[in-house]
Amino acid sequence: MGYYIRVLGLDTRSFTTEDLDEIKGIIMKNEGIDFDYQINGQNEDGSLKGFIIKNMKGEDIADVSIDRKQGNLLDEEIEEFKEDIKEYVSQKNYEWLGNYLDKVEIIYAFQVLNKGFEPKNWDIIYALHNTIWNGVGGIWQADESQFSNEDGSVIMADWEASKWTDAKNTQVALLNDDNTWDTFEIKSEKDFLRFIAG
Repeated sequence: MGYYIRVLGLDTRSFTTEDLDEIKGIIMKNEGIDFDYQINGQNEDGSLKGFIIKNMKGEDIADVSIDRKQGNLLDEEIEEFKEDIKEYVSQKNYEWLGNYLDKVEIIYAFQVLNKGFEPKNWDIIYALHNTIWNGVGGIWQADESQFSNEDGSVIMADWEASKWTDAKNTQVALLNDDNTWDTFEIKSEKDFLRFIAG
């Protein structure tokens, strides 16, 4: 099935080739990273259904699909997420995430291909993923049941069987009673257990 990272957004704007070219320019200007792409389908309104990310050698490193609310695929993905998420952290985080998933309008799903795991190629994927997330907002998701809040802090993760060092330096957040986020970085086993306990 492959490894996926995703952006789950509330924005209903179309994502076009012009948007992708603009993002390409931003990444080149800010990070000095260049890449190429191949369009993989368009909707009638000109918005993209998906695209392949290529490094400058022409190698495919990620397959990106864009699923919008009017498509059944997005609804199926959301239902799968809701079935998969468990109360790994806290009841408040769990409820917040479930409510947020009900409002998602668009998903950018990055399937990382074999070449994508090479360090320089991963940098391309990560930069594109983050630039899209910063542009459209929303939350991000990664396989292994990791979800963020809108600030990018991890709020859900299946780390119960993990060592605390696996999560070291990760920024996490727990939802307070007043619906504000208590954000902190995992620097020790105590921080890790605090997050797991919720």
